Amino acid sequence: DEYHRRVRIGIGNFQALMRHPEYLLRTSWGTALAYVSHKVLRWVAPHLLVLGLALSVAGAVIEPESMWWAAAAAQLVAYLGAAALYGLTSKGVRLPGLLRIVAFLFALNWAFLVGSWRYAAGDYRGSWRRTAR
Repeated sequence: DEYHRRVRIGIGNFQALMRHPEYLLRTSWGTALAYVSHKVLRWVAPHLLVLGLALSVAGAVIEPESMWWAAAAAQLVAYLGAAALYGLTSKGVRLPGLLRIVAFLFALNWAFLVGSWRYAAGDYRGSWRRTAR
């Protein structure tokens, strides 16, 4: 339920970003900075993580003798580990605090990434439904 709520929020975030450019363009620099730093960066963080991984792989392909392979492998292991932790939590496994935070951040970023894909594809389906809290 929480994941579906986050995807729906992600779709709404990208709708707001695209439908209201005035929050960035027709406001004071302080308001625009606050909007970007408190909202927009959180929404695009998963895209930046994917871009970072892609650039690490590209660097490794271009310079095979460099440390880019290690960087790409470390990123991939971290993402897969976080996904595994999220998988455990979705099955009801109770994790220690720090691992629970890692799983939560993975779920949040994954949901925002899926939400952005759905927004870009014009797939806004889904109705609001209350989640258990």
